[in-house]
Amino acid sequence: MEKQLRKKRIRRIALIATAAVCLIAFLFNLDFEYADYGKALGKEIKRAEKVLQDAEPGYEKGQYDPDKIKDFKKQIEKAKTVYRDKESEYEQQKNAYEKLKKQIRKFKQSSNREDIKKDKEKKKEEKKQKYNDDENTRSKDTDSKEEKSVDSTEKTDGKITVYIEIRNTTYGGHRSVILSETSYRTDTGKSVYDVLYNTCRNKGIHLDAGYESTYATTYVKGIDHLYEYDAGSLSGWMYKVNGSFVNYGSSSYKVKNKDRIVWLYTTDGGEDLGKPIP
Repeated sequence: MEKQLRKKRIRRIALIATAAVCLIAFLFNLDFEYADYGKALGKEIKRAEKVLQDAEPGYEKGQYDPDKIKDFKKQIEKAKTVYRDKESEYEQQKNAYEKLKKQIRKFKQSSNREDIKKDKEKKKEEKKQKYNDDENTRSKDTDSKEEKSVDSTEKTDGKITVYIEIRNTTYGGHRSVILSETSYRTDTGKSVYDVLYNTCRNKGIHLDAGYESTYATTYVKGIDHLYEYDAGSLSGWMYKVNGSFVNYGSSSYKVKNKDRIVWLYTTDGGEDLGKPIP
């Protein structure tokens, strides 16, 4: 009789312990929706600053690449800008909170797994030079072939012709040529984004973009299913017009006749494409 009672008690304790473990696991994985994301964002900024303070810069195992520390500081400053803005809305605060939370997790996982050789800058310069050489060669080849035919057509229909290409020269996890240089006929007053949108639609290329009220422009998140942050915290899409990067949104830049637009994927905030981070 005593043995049976003892077995029942042990069985009851085991069931209670199992239920407690399940409940704790559930609570840890539960996403909370804050009523005031301003306060939540403030706490997340303090947590990020503590993580940053504990990170030791360097190239040895367990340390953090100085470039990653620099990038993480920028992410914190962006979050602070939203936090300090008294007119920031609920959705802006929520987005800033969720983005910073994600950045903290990524940064913690980015410590050096082994000693890093200090030839990083040399390799970056070699890659940049190779890209510039290839781009100059392509530009010279297409100029001579298409110049005459474009001029005669534009006199008849009043439209302009621009050229667009989409390339990934930096990230090995995706195809490099998404769209080789293609001519596109459009009306005057159209933007770089208009050209991208219509070209992707005509060619069946995936495009994910949305209007950003903070900057009053359309922001391109992903092309051909290659998204920002897929290759790190500084990765994303940038564009050039006639060989130069443009420092404002693609929906604000109005194209002109014979403009050459190149959309490029960067893994290092533009530095790997020859555009230093300001």
